[in-house]
Amino acid sequence: VILAGTPTLTYTVEYTLDDVWSQTFDPATATWFPFPVAALVAATANQSGLLDRPVTGIRLRVSAWTQGTARLVIVPANGPSA
Repeated sequence: VILAGTPTLTYTVEYTLDDVWSQTFDPATATWFPFPVAALVAATANQSGLLDRPVTGIRLRVSAWTQGTARLVIVPANGPSA
């Protein structure tokens, strides 16, 4: 997660095992789990982490925000695409 613009925010990276491709998928009612890296839970600074299990979806949940931006960068297990 890369923060910019003098950030004042708190975020958590979460993942789901729900079927995100289902026509009835609703992110508001999906089951989300906090990322298994403590640095990415209730974070307030740039952080990175490794997810070593298959998941169906990942999200960046901002729980408090005053200013700044947060960008979630995901690199798949087989590496970045060319």
